[in-house]
Amino acid sequence: MAKLGIIASVVQIADVGLRLSIKLYTFGEIVSNADRSVISISKDVSLTSSVLKELGSLLDKDESSRIVSENAVQTAGKVVKEFWRFSKR
Repeated sequence: MAKLGIIASVVQIADVGLRLSIKLYTFGEIVSNADRSVISISKDVSLTSSVLKELGSLLDKDESSRIVSENAVQTAGKVVKEFWRFSKR
């Protein structure tokens, strides 16, 4: 059951990351004096979010096949906890 919570959180974090990426990219393109690193960060966030979305999908499909190790699930749980801890700052 905890695995389902981790899956939902990973997908939610990926969605937040994708929205953030779009906003950063838009900011970098609109503001003429914006540092090019803003667009670079946007791309990094987008790629990370895509990987997290794929991880969520893999974990969800893994319910029956058990391809993913328990250690991978625990690591994903740590990532989720760290994200929510960081986002509350």
